[in-house]
Amino acid sequence: MTGGGVSDAGKAQLLALFNAAVQLHSDGKLVDAVRAYEVLLQRLPEHPDVTDLLGTALFQLGLPERGRPFVLQSLNKRPIAASPWNHLGAIERSLKADAAAANAFRRSVVLDPGQPDPYVNLASLSGDGGAVARGLTLNRWALCVSPGSGDARLRQGVLLSQAERMGEALEWLSDVWREKPGNAEIALHLARALVAETAPERARPVLKAALLLTPAAGELLGMLSAARKSNEPGSRDITWARAATFVKWADPRGWGNLAAELYRDGRLPEAREAARCCLLLDPISESGLRNLTSASINLHAFDLCRRVATWASVILPTDANVRYVLAELEFRTGDLRTAWRMHESRLGRDQFRPRLNVPPAWKGPGTEEGTLLIASEQGIGDEVIFLSCLPEFIDRIRAPIVIEVDRRLVRLIERSFPGVIAVPRQVVPGDALGQFFDYAEVTRQYDVRHVVYQGSLPLFLDRDRDQPLARVGYLKPDPAEVERWRHWLKTQEGGSKVGVVWRTAQLTRFRAWVHCTIDDLVPVFRIPDACFINLMFGDDDREADLVRSATGRELIRPPGLDVWEDIDGLAALMAALDAVVAARTANYAFAAAVGVPTIRLAQSFMHIAEARDFFFPNARAVLDRLAPFDGPAAGRNAATLLAEVLDAR
Repeated sequence: MTGGGVSDAGKAQLLALFNAAVQLHSDGKLVDAVRAYEVLLQRLPEHPDVTDLLGTALFQLGLPERGRPFVLQSLNKRPIAASPWNHLGAIERSLKADAAAANAFRRSVVLDPGQPDPYVNLASLSGDGGAVARGLTLNRWALCVSPGSGDARLRQGVLLSQAERMGEALEWLSDVWREKPGNAEIALHLARALVAETAPERARPVLKAALLLTPAAGELLGMLSAARKSNEPGSRDITWARAATFVKWADPRGWGNLAAELYRDGRLPEAREAARCCLLLDPISESGLRNLTSASINLHAFDLCRRVATWASVILPTDANVRYVLAELEFRTGDLRTAWRMHESRLGRDQFRPRLNVPPAWKGPGTEEGTLLIASEQGIGDEVIFLSCLPEFIDRIRAPIVIEVDRRLVRLIERSFPGVIAVPRQVVPGDALGQFFDYAEVTRQYDVRHVVYQGSLPLFLDRDRDQPLARVGYLKPDPAEVERWRHWLKTQEGGSKVGVVWRTAQLTRFRAWVHCTIDDLVPVFRIPDACFINLMFGDDDREADLVRSATGRELIRPPGLDVWEDIDGLAALMAALDAVVAARTANYAFAAAVGVPTIRLAQSFMHIAEARDFFFPNARAVLDRLAPFDGPAAGRNAATLLAEVLDAR
């Protein structure tokens, strides 16, 4: 570094200032480096090294428009220097001028073929444009020139992941992570690859290690929720998601992530407010719209939900989740025919697992040709509820019928409908994307020509609010098993035998919003001359002890019955009972479907009806369909209804 007309002492001073500025730059102290370069520029206004590095530092500060003129000034002074061309390419790329960026990177390569960075940048540019194979070729040149280049090895991992060669990608990304643990960029790419390889438990420590060293990296915070199994509790990520809103308070993505985490954790009022913040910053944010509508409908803020969902349907006209929320609104407050039509949007939601080799959709009664497949819904309880339409449905169809159900229901369905074929769910486990359905074999074996999903049966039966299903109990348990359970029940103390299910087997914070506690149900357990049969799955000894201490009643477990696996046996026991009190679980559906008087510890299913259930005339809901869930009120009302049912027997 020289300066014309400058004494040797002055040159030494300038060199010291330059070296200090470069050191600041290398240490990542970009603001201080820019100030130091600006001081040098006053003494050396056209020096190509100073202008190049000043422009580069400004670019790294997020000011590419300000940095570009300085780099161009350096190139005007020294057009055959390779490094400024590489810097100019990076600036052009950040300004979305990909053609100019590629040209600058190529010039840098020609001027100095021994530097890896221009090759890496060209490879990155090719990968962004979708030409991943070309990017890999270019990046191999970088690795040939400098096998130890961290940037080249990182880019190799990124490109391989873009090519969906995840096993190879993880080797490269893990290698550079071991060398630079805590680097935010490496962490982000490594975590994405691990999530793609369904190894989120390995991605989370990587993200958190990087966050400790780079707390302002908003993308890392947002990635945490993605690096989690779908059934894993989310409460531990709320702190991280909230931190992102502190780091980048004006970034709507952070508020959207926070809303999603809060909603997942059942903290609905907070989720609603976070979603509002997201939408204030970005009125068309998908995350904000989805979380605000979902939180609002669960908080029974129907007017707000309708306004937001209507706006969301304009912004996201093909979004299945938005249309599903609108369907829920119609079920609760609007027109039932419209609700059933919009309910078809569930088939496009993320929760609806992928389905391969699906036969053509059935168009309605009279259009069937060959065998009709009635395909499974998401949960076993949903299957039992929607198949309550089957007796009337079969009366209208003149074609062979195959019904796909949870494997635990096959015997029960075939006994209940001797004229149909029941097959277990056509699920293929273990795919990298999770479970999916494949109908190739069942279509071939039974010559299936059309398919209709179980949740669509009410639509084809043209239900409205004044036409409840008339049949009481359509499932037919094994008569011998029913008689065996009746004999066992007679050996138990108490006159009336009542089955109880007070919560789902997989109680999350979100589901806790709509489930009673044991304390809520104390009025039920105090009903005189009743024997309570525990139909809960899992270890609930602590809750049984609470019932004993509060009421003196025992919750009796049916001997030898696996209430999770043996649904046929469970249905037989339920048919032998005098009544069942059940939370909104599959066991509620089983009890109602066998015809036993059933009390639902919630509003009616899908909030369609008031006191009765839309699908099961023998089932009664304890809460008004428009009322928010209230555990103590549900318990008191259940006790009143149960007393009426038992008195009437």
